Amino acid sequence: MARRKYDLKGTNDFLVAAVLLLGLGLWAMKDGWFPSEAVVRRHPRELHAVSPIAGTVQEVRALPGQTVLSNQVVATVQPIDASASRGGTVDIRSPAAGTVLAVHRERLQKVEAGDRVLTVAPDDIFYAFNKSLAILSLIASAVCLVIHRAVR
Repeated sequence: MARRKYDLKGTNDFLVAAVLLLGLGLWAMKDGWFPSEAVVRRHPRELHAVSPIAGTVQEVRALPGQTVLSNQVVATVQPIDASASRGGTVDIRSPAAGTVLAVHRERLQKVEAGDRVLTVAPDDIFYAFNKSLAILSLIASAVCLVIHRAVR
């Protein structure tokens, strides 16, 4: 059998891919682990259900660790001023779908307008996605760099 001589010119495709994946990984790492103020405002880690009026908490319908839906009634408040709600109670709704982290007011406690009633951790996968994207991109960048060095 005749020996064949392959004379192929090398390319920098894997080097370019390694640099692009490194950039993507660093960007995702920054957003996943070290988010800026603007990112935190768009994707808050916790949201608060607040009382719109001053009154007394009549019922709390959520417990810590419980999953709630967006706009679900989580508590009711009886206003101090009966004319504020025409004699009825005012519903406090969940700000987002997620898990209740803490209940700040119990039944029959007084609340002022703007007081936190409970805290919800939203079901937002933004941070988990960015963390996993960062890890996978950095690994892929290292693999592309090793392949580039091997075929060079």
